[in-house]
Amino acid sequence: MFGGFDISLYICGVKQSMVMYSSRDIIEFIIVIVGEFAKRHGMSDTLAFRYLDKYAAISYLKNNYGIAHTLPFNDVVDSLSIYCKTRGGNV
Repeated sequence: MFGGFDISLYICGVKQSMVMYSSRDIIEFIIVIVGEFAKRHGMSDTLAFRYLDKYAAISYLKNNYGIAHTLPFNDVVDSLSIYCKTRGGNV
């Protein structure tokens, strides 16, 4: 606290949201995105999940849910494809 003000809520002068998302919402979103990723790349949902998990994209998606869930699915799938490629993925 700094003068009654919690400075940790501010990063680079921008107040960070204290919104909490339900686990159910996050899980449902991840399921939908995995399905969209699978369709885009012509693979099963199981294979898509394993691929995304191998390259830490599931954690990335979970950690960035606050932004990701506001974007069109195609944009999220594009981002995950790039994210995985930067980590050695080839899909």
